[in-house]
Formats: sequence, C-alpha cells, structure tokens
Amino acid sequence: MQIEYRKCTKLFSGCGVASLLGVLSYEAYRTYAALSSLVDTRVLDIDRKRPDYIYIKHHIYRQSLRERALDAENQHRLLNIIVQPFEKWWKALKHSVAWRLLRIAQRGDQAERLKAIHQLAQIDHLKDWDFQHLAQLCDYRTAISLARSNCDTRWFLPPRQYGVEKEMREVLVEMKSLLELLAPHKCAAYALEQTFGSSGHIREPDGDEVTYQMSPSRFEYDQLKQSLSALVHLTGLVGPEGKQHCRRIVDAGGLLMLLEAEKLFREDIDMKLLISRLVGNLSACEGLGYEFYASGWIGILARWKRDVDMRMQVTADLTLENLDQDDPNGFRYAPKVYPLHPRGRQQAKPAVDVVFIHGLLGGVFVTWRQKDLKPQAASLLGHYRVQG
Repeated sequence: MQIEYRKCTKLFSGCGVASLLGVLSYEAYRTYAALSSLVDTRVLDIDRKRPDYIYIKHHIYRQSLRERALDAENQHRLLNIIVQPFEKWWKALKHSVAWRLLRIAQRGDQAERLKAIHQLAQIDHLKDWDFQHLAQLCDYRTAISLARSNCDTRWFLPPRQYGVEKEMREVLVEMKSLLELLAPHKCAAYALEQTFGSSGHIREPDGDEVTYQMSPSRFEYDQLKQSLSALVHLTGLVGPEGKQHCRRIVDAGGLLMLLEAEKLFREDIDMKLLISRLVGNLSACEGLGYEFYASGWIGILARWKRDVDMRMQVTADLTLENLDQDDPNGFRYAPKVYPLHPRGRQQAKPAVDVVFIHGLLGGVFVTWRQKDLKPQAASLLGHYRVQG
C-alpha cells in the first residue's frame, strides 16, 4: 500500500514540474515576441552587405516576352485573318472611288459632272492627306462646284503664305494704288482727294489737315475703310464701265491685294462685309473663275458660306454662283442684287423669279429678313428664286 502511494506521489510531482516548465516556457516565448515587436532588430544588420540589384538572366526574360507575344498573336490570329484584308480593301475602295469621281467631275459631260460633284461633296471620311492630294489634283471649275455644294472645307488648299500678314499701312498703300488705277473716273478722283487729301499721299493723324487726335492705326483703319467703300462703288457701276473697272483691278493683282486685307480683318465683320461685297462685284465680270481659284479665294468663300452672319453667307453664295460655269440652273447676279432664297445648287430651274426692291432708306439686309424655313413651306418655296 505504501509502495503505491509513493508511485502516485512521484507521478503527480513529475506532472507538476512538467506543467511548471511548460508555463515558464510559454511566458518566456510571449515576452520575447512582445520585445521583438517593439524593437526593430534590422538596425543591427546595417553594416551587413546586401545585394543592391536583382539580376535577371536576359535570355530567359526575352524568351518569356516572345512567348507572351506569341500567345497574344495566336488569340487574335483568326480575327486578323478576317479583318485586315477587309480593312485594306475598304481603304483602297474609298480612295479609288474618290479619285474616279474626281476624274469624272473633270472630264465627263455636264450630267456626269453634276452627279460626280454631288457624290464628292458628301465625302467626309477620308484622311487629311487624302483631301490634300485631291485638292492638288482639283481644277478651278471642280473647286467652284464643290464649294457651292457645301463640301468639306479640306477640299481646298489654303492660299500661299496665308499665315503671313502685312502691316495695315502696306495694305492701305495697295488699296490706294487700285484707286489710282481707276483715277480717270471722277468718283475715283473724288475718293482719292477725300481719303488722302489733295497731295495724294497717305496722311498722318497729326498735322494741319487733321483737326482731331487719333492713333495712327485707327487713322489708317478709317482710310482703308473709305478706300474699300470707294472700290465697292466703282466696281458696282451698271454697264460696261463697272465691268471695265473690275477687269482692271483683277489684271493689276487686286484679288491678291484683297486677300491681304481679308487676312488682316478676319475678325472684323464691317471690313469683312466690305471685302465680300467688293469680291462679289468682281465676280460679276465673266471669265474670272481661274483667277479666283489661283489666288486662293475659293476656299475662303467656302468658309464664308458657313459664317454665323447671314450677310456673309449670302454674299459668298452670290460670288460662287457668278463663278460657276457648270450649273445648268445657275444665274449671274448683277452688282447690288443678292440671292435670298434658295442658295446653292438646285436640281430644277426655278419657274419664277421674285424680286424685292427696297426703298431709298432701306437695304437688302435691313428691309428684307430671311428666316429659317419650316419643313412644310420648303416644297412651296423650292420652285422660286427670291432676289433682293
């Protein structure tokens, strides 16, 4: 009995010691873990040498890139087989169609040219370089027809050196030379005297001839405006005298001089209106289509057709219609007569011309106003030409 009691006592004593050792070990581990979380032991390795870079074996890296590219190519191979030939064919088709239509518009008969121009005016999906190439191949007759058909403005090359502007005084000297060219006419002589004085020189704002103070630029602006107004009057004369003045101005390079004025006053609506009226008067003289195209005016007229001011739109339409030689339903407008409706090319010749004449104190763009047509009225007005 005593032997069994001793064995049990030893067993319990051993278990107690083992439990005590286990508790002590666990507490020691917890204490070490807590201290490790509070103190960064990596500072002790600051002097130890570590690798600065990770070096990759290049042949393995290149091989992995090849495999990834090959996988991507295999995934899209079926799609490329179908899409790429179709895309190339579609681009070639678009280019070839535009080139063929342009050739028909230049070499076909009148009916074929009208149809080709109608199709070319609807093309707007080509790249810029395509339009530039087509514009270089375009002749003046086709360019005028496209401008009247509301085509993309990329069909027209910009005038040469369009980004270079002359000084206002240089443009004023050119307008003065055009007036001197028409000086045998009493109106031209009167305009020269009133604008530039009896001496015939460009006056300065500070002198005996000027009684008010004005900056040189503003003074030259007023002189230039008076010169343009006089040229509008001289080119708008009815009869052979006005046509003779137009021919003299064009032969003297007047279109290029007016282009310099247009560049200088692109944002001035008053000067733009004077220039547009003068250009419209010049277009009334027959056979000037090539001169307008060579000087770069066709692209500017196409831009004016999209101007926010209705007066610029009407004047641009008038000028282009006077220059158009291919329109079987076209009409040549005399100076001071403006087409109010319809504007642009028409498929049928109008049956009746309706002419509105304003009073002495009125004007085309003051007395008569053109509003947007309602859809139900378009069929009625489509058979009439309204002039003011």
